[in-house]
Amino acid sequence: MKAVLYHIIIIVGSSLLRGIGQIQYLIGRIAQQMSRWVAPDRAKYYEALASQDHSLDELTALKETISMRDEAIRENDWTDESYQRLNYLFNILVQRHNWRKIDVDRYMSNLVESGPEGYAYQSSTGYSEDMDDMDYDDDDDDD
Repeated sequence: MKAVLYHIIIIVGSSLLRGIGQIQYLIGRIAQQMSRWVAPDRAKYYEALASQDHSLDELTALKETISMRDEAIRENDWTDESYQRLNYLFNILVQRHNWRKIDVDRYMSNLVESGPEGYAYQSSTGYSEDMDDMDYDDDDDDD
């Protein structure tokens, strides 16, 4: 009996949440249309800003890498947290922004070399500066 009651509660709860989500979407669309009617120029501005969100996210990730390097220069050392953050930002650039791994390796390697001594960048693709003149294609990713 408890199992049946549990499943009923789950089904009703998820149905209500799905319905609430659809109502929120509908209210959002109505508000968007009304804002276009009330202030079309302002609505266009905010729509353009929202369409640039992906690019702004990419620029934020790049800015964060530079901030990390600047912090390492101030502290005169790369920390364990730096390694983790570099790896995280590497993955953001590759997975969310479709950078090629070799390009991110080049960027990260140059960034690390411009920081304090003591940290040798470990390439995830086997990149080295001797490979800069080689031609890479996108088909060799083992995702």
